[in-house]
Amino acid sequence: MGKMDELRAAYGRVVGAPQDRIALGPSISATVASVTSAMDFSKRKKIVTTDLDFPTVGHSFLAKQRDGVRVQFLRSPDHITVPLDLFEQAIDEDTALVCTSHVYFTSGAIQDVAAIAKMARAKGALSLVDAYHGTGHVPTDVVAAGATGVGVARVDGVEISFAPAGDRSCRGAHAKHVSAI
Repeated sequence: MGKMDELRAAYGRVVGAPQDRIALGPSISATVASVTSAMDFSKRKKIVTTDLDFPTVGHSFLAKQRDGVRVQFLRSPDHITVPLDLFEQAIDEDTALVCTSHVYFTSGAIQDVAAIAKMARAKGALSLVDAYHGTGHVPTDVVAAGATGVGVARVDGVEISFAPAGDRSCRGAHAKHVSAI
């Protein structure tokens, strides 16, 4: 067993996940770019995110515009949070992906990612949560939230992800349960 397998197994024990569901990546931004590069945008051409999310995540979405993907940045009215009704108005039948943070790096505001994931599912869209800035500080239970995927956290210089049913993970000794794409 190589060092990476050992790391996956150890992390899996922390989050209660099998080793084969743990993915490693260089950063959340690179991982999100990998996920979106594998997505089929032929039928649904819109990504919804916010102006409070970590900038490099949105940059990977902007790169998809050359392929006909529209990126809608929801604007925070108070520069602290983005109201749920703005998500509800933006997510429609053309939305392929809704990506936002569990905790905004800009303000520390905690979002109701379960409600956002539910809105995305109701319209047939995937949801991806960047949980990097909150996991280990606030309870993170993405399985309960129902997100399609969740962004990772850094452990010893490596981004770690957990993929239960297509979800993505975060770091974890303090998280009661975390998961990700």
